[in-house]
Amino acid sequence: MKSARLEWCLGNLSGALQTIQYGLGKFPEFPKFYLMKGQIELQNGEKVKARNTFDLGMKRCPSCIPLWVSLATMETSDENITKARSILEKARVRNPQNDELWVHAIRLEVKAGNENVAQALLARALQTCPKVGDFMVLEL
Repeated sequence: MKSARLEWCLGNLSGALQTIQYGLGKFPEFPKFYLMKGQIELQNGEKVKARNTFDLGMKRCPSCIPLWVSLATMETSDENITKARSILEKARVRNPQNDELWVHAIRLEVKAGNENVAQALLARALQTCPKVGDFMVLEL
């Protein structure tokens, strides 16, 4: 992983991708490889490949929250709010007690201008994760 990161920092994206691909062959359930590969593919402008990489990573590592958030963020940047919402909902189903996913979903709705939906999500989040203080700092 560190070799791939070094190649990436030095600007050798093809070398970084080769190293990551080798790492995925050895450790197919290591989520950071999928994150790095997807980010490099996004940097190269290959959104379809990045989407497929994030999808595969989520299938192999469903409890890795940064994978879910990265894919949702990519969809949001493409102004595909419905797809991002669906991804975050699926993530919350698989990881129900994760406050980070709730916060991202609420922020997505606020960004989309759906204040009522954001308030409803916040209410559900408070019921699901009542001891988490992150919800209190959200601006609605």
